[in-house]
Amino acid sequence: MDQNTIVEVKDYERNVDVYFKVLFSIDCALIVFGILANCVVLLVLFTSNKQHKSLSTFLIMYLSASDLVLRVVGLYTVVIRARKWTPLFHCKCLTFIQYTCCACVFTLLSGIAVDRYVHIIHPLKSLYFKPRKAVVIGSILVYSAAVSVSFLVSAETRDVRRRFWFQPHGPNSTRRAVEKFIPYPGESFSNSSNISMTTFDVNPERKTCVALGIGTLDGQVSITTYFTLVFVAPLFIMGYSYARIFFFLSKKARRTKISSHFARSRMKAVKMLIIVVLSFLCSWGPILVFDLLHAYNLTEEDFIHSFPRRPVLESLCYTSSIMNPVIYAFNDSSFRKSVKNIIQNFHVK
Repeated sequence: MDQNTIVEVKDYERNVDVYFKVLFSIDCALIVFGILANCVVLLVLFTSNKQHKSLSTFLIMYLSASDLVLRVVGLYTVVIRARKWTPLFHCKCLTFIQYTCCACVFTLLSGIAVDRYVHIIHPLKSLYFKPRKAVVIGSILVYSAAVSVSFLVSAETRDVRRRFWFQPHGPNSTRRAVEKFIPYPGESFSNSSNISMTTFDVNPERKTCVALGIGTLDGQVSITTYFTLVFVAPLFIMGYSYARIFFFLSKKARRTKISSHFARSRMKAVKMLIIVVLSFLCSWGPILVFDLLHAYNLTEEDFIHSFPRRPVLESLCYTSSIMNPVIYAFNDSSFRKSVKNIIQNFHVK
């Protein structure tokens, strides 16, 4: 390996170190803000005794609790990853807990949408049909654990080595090195006759945790089942429920004289539909689609100056812990009123 290549390898390694340090800071900030936001929601619900007021409020409480557990585990995972070593037992347990909490969050979001759909479109049915809340939560937990249990098999720890791909440049055949990070899914490279590859360790080997392997059967079964039952199904339920609410209110507004009230309700339903679906798609869609493609070895990465993409998508999914409390709690006028009352009572004391 010539001197120019060694210099470029070191430059690239410095850039990658900066890349991961920035992502680490962003991840920690998003996780901490998410934890604080969900703690505020739980505090307000328990202080104002609203957690049992309705099924939606009850589900929002467990939504915040699931998000809180997910982010506490996520913070621990980020710290463990920064240490660059993860035991196999920790890897499997953390992966299972994270995917189970994600499934709980997605299922609770669809449950909130269904409850609002029933209360608005079938108000009489909601009066006599009141499912036991403990049964609802228990069913959600069992369902979430069942669809996530396969990750106990597919999750594994791997050695991390530095792989450098070299491509000639210019008449002097100056080679440029690009690092391939094994532990992060989806970093596959296109074949080319001008590409040669060598593998060596810049740093000592370390163990890191991955939930899926490239092209493995257990990984394909895990992510396909999870993607279908935990992402596509809740997305369809939420979209269908809020769309039906919108069309119901639109039809009601045309038939009644109190059109302004239903017009406001209709606009609120439209806004809720757009916000809920877009936030769900933008925060969780990219990483789940990426993992699905990765499991079937369908992802490709540019092999010149490329950085691992999945860590960025992980940072994106952390935003859901901030958006969910804003959408489902702080967006409600009665919740904001409860927050004001708590602050006023605190100042009085």
